[in-house]
Amino acid sequence: PLGILREPFFNLDLPRYMTYGNLGVVIGHEIVHGFDVNDRYGNMTQWWSESLMREFSQRADCFIQQYAAFTIDHMDKPVSPPPMQNRTLGENVCDSGGLAHAWTAYKSNSKSGGEEIRSPEYRLPGVNYTDNQLFFSSLTDRFLRRLSFFFTTLYLIPSFAHSPGKYRANGVLQNSPTFSQFFNCRLDSPMNPANKCQLWS
Repeated sequence: PLGILREPFFNLDLPRYMTYGNLGVVIGHEIVHGFDVNDRYGNMTQWWSESLMREFSQRADCFIQQYAAFTIDHMDKPVSPPPMQNRTLGENVCDSGGLAHAWTAYKSNSKSGGEEIRSPEYRLPGVNYTDNQLFFSSLTDRFLRRLSFFFTTLYLIPSFAHSPGKYRANGVLQNSPTFSQFFNCRLDSPMNPANKCQLWS
């Protein structure tokens, strides 16, 4: 919806790392929805071949296991407990794909011509992060909010398809080798697991 084309998602004066790390990830997320198990009308129907469906299920299982290992703060409940693990799967996969597409677009834009017409990449005073690190920090801005009682209640509704924000942020970043590289996350640390989930190659 057009309502999203305002701050903090979009403003012509915002640094590109914020625009791509925030709005770019949202756009990428929605594009990936065009290639999920739902048909063009949003109905969950099998419109893929049997072999493609098997491959999807094998790769998707990585996401199911990853998010099942998260536990919601102050509830001591898993983010995706059985039998609800598939409920958030589509959104978790799209978060991961959206980040990958936004990163590719950001780096492509950074290498293209016309640098002189772009706004300078502003930094917050005292924040010694690179543009690449700030791209990933911008992604987390919309996810990392306090898990309120309202959201906790909303999450318990069977039709609610999104994981809580903290776990959306952690899950997608755990699967990003680029994030681990720029933040120097040690291999096998919580934010850089050796086994990363990726649905689309």
